[in-house]
Amino acid sequence: MKSFTTIALLLLASFCCPAKEAPAPDLATSGLPDSLKKNAHAIIRYDNTSVKIKALDEVIHTRKYAVTILDEAGKGYAVLREQYNLLVKIEKIKGRLLDAAGKEIRSLKEKEIVDRSTFGQSFVYHSDSRIKYFDFQHTTYPYTVEYEIEETYKTTFFLPGWMPQPDNDCAIENAECTVYYPSDLNISYQEFLMPANIARSTNTDGDQKSITWKIKQLPAYERQPASRIGNYEDPTIVFTANRFELLKYKGDMQNWQSFGSFFYQLNEGRDVLPDEARAKVHALVDGETDTYNKIQKLYAYMQQTTRYVANEYGIAGWQTFDAASVAKNGYGDCKGLTNYLKAMLKEAGIPAYTTLVYAGEQHRKMDLEHPANTFNHVILCVPQPKDSIWVECTSQQLPAGYLGGFTQGRKVLVVTENGGYVCTTPTYDKDKNYIQRTATLQLDQAASQQKVNLRCRYSGPMQDDIDNMVKTQPEHKIRELVNSKFAFPSYSATNYQYHQIGAPRLPGLEEDVEAQVAGIISSTKKRSFVNIAWMRNPMPEIFQSKPRTVPFVLAQSFRVTDSIIVDLPADLEVETLPRPTSLKYPFAEYHVRLEKAGSKMSLIRIYEQNEGVYSAADFEKYQEMYRTINAEKENLNIVLLNKTP
Repeated sequence: MKSFTTIALLLLASFCCPAKEAPAPDLATSGLPDSLKKNAHAIIRYDNTSVKIKALDEVIHTRKYAVTILDEAGKGYAVLREQYNLLVKIEKIKGRLLDAAGKEIRSLKEKEIVDRSTFGQSFVYHSDSRIKYFDFQHTTYPYTVEYEIEETYKTTFFLPGWMPQPDNDCAIENAECTVYYPSDLNISYQEFLMPANIARSTNTDGDQKSITWKIKQLPAYERQPASRIGNYEDPTIVFTANRFELLKYKGDMQNWQSFGSFFYQLNEGRDVLPDEARAKVHALVDGETDTYNKIQKLYAYMQQTTRYVANEYGIAGWQTFDAASVAKNGYGDCKGLTNYLKAMLKEAGIPAYTTLVYAGEQHRKMDLEHPANTFNHVILCVPQPKDSIWVECTSQQLPAGYLGGFTQGRKVLVVTENGGYVCTTPTYDKDKNYIQRTATLQLDQAASQQKVNLRCRYSGPMQDDIDNMVKTQPEHKIRELVNSKFAFPSYSATNYQYHQIGAPRLPGLEEDVEAQVAGIISSTKKRSFVNIAWMRNPMPEIFQSKPRTVPFVLAQSFRVTDSIIVDLPADLEVETLPRPTSLKYPFAEYHVRLEKAGSKMSLIRIYEQNEGVYSAADFEKYQEMYRTINAEKENLNIVLLNKTP
């Protein structure tokens, strides 16, 4: 699939030009109201955007805009960055620099524009994507830059959208966008986070229709952390054509079924294996009766004999390498590798389907009512009578049936010969996504360092990063990790081992560490004080000093359990123990309890977080809980009394 960087720039870049020449606006900065300067480092003085759909393979996209840069922190808004490729051609770029009085200092010369490939900016190795870049590099504030850009889209598969407020620290004085389209072409649009005072109007002129949006006096604002609920953080309009053309291939987005049909037809017949590969499939799985074991054997073979190489050049951004070329060359992108495994499973008599997904933690959510090209990745779905088996074909470490945090818990489009259908990938809740640590301390008052044995179990997405590091990094990097990851005052790991645990569809990792730890015990003649506050605060820190006014978002559910066991010598008895704690809120709960069995003292601490969107009123409770856990760490001490002088 085309990468998020490419698609997002193509979908969301907001370029504009007025339908007819308007009087030049006064761009002096002296009259700017304080209401627009508040919280702002830049102000969009005007933005006139036009999207004119002339045919399925011709869309004229223009933008003329001016932005005033108020200070050093806003200088990024003065930079011109325009991305293009085989489907997007930049026809014209103009620009000029104005001083605070609105007088022109100089204009942009075409030879000053840097034009280069985007290679090296992402994981993509073969792409038609390029970028045009320019910066006046002016440093006397305030100043204004004015740009005019015109480009032609040779497709309606994706359409340029409108993002009038590029970020929270940029205000808008005036902004306007108009989309023009033929009456026989149905254009749908989705508005996200648009201001309440936006003005909308429609017009029909013969066989042409248009929709216009206007925004005035939109202030900058302070973004509040962990507040992204939907696909965007700033005002955005996305346009979609019900019929489209992509490099001579035609399709429609009337519904998800027809959209899936387009992808199926685009890649139909590309899952044929060469004879040698077919023979290898049978050598691997013939005689095996369990379906999962067949899938895992073929998946493991693919992992061992191929590697991931992204290809987004032209139609290759959406049409897969054929299975024969992947088998021969030993590499492919997400589409190619998925199609290759699909072909091997087909040879083994196991139906499987390419599945379109938006991958990554900050993933774009599918809108069931508005089909659109909002995917950046491909995985494989193997339907089963009870639960489908999902496979991440770009990984060389994961087992079949496990997706990890990259694509878990989201709507996806499964592409079949009968079209597409929406499905949901597995979700790893707190019973599957957890860390369970047990630290055992054999107390020795006479020693300057204490021997601590740790056994840590990681499950689900909580194991992904450390599991990947153990499998891919050299020994000295793993040793550095082990000697820095725990929150002891001072320690040195003397021995460590890792073991794979868990079920095939829910992998886990067990970590055994022996460490010499200093700074956890101090003694007087009568007493010994043992600090057991070794655990970091398990809550994600969401720092905000000002009052919360919007809901906050917790992205995942998980559980962290810490058990600390202290084996007491015979000449010590317990005088004081930490008090138990119990906190419970809709978003999380936290419990601390102590147990004593013979000579052993145990402290058990459990934190459980619930994924979800929570009200602004709950945020102070979240911060209070975070502060409580931080403060409690300082009080987790066991006071022991010496029985003998």
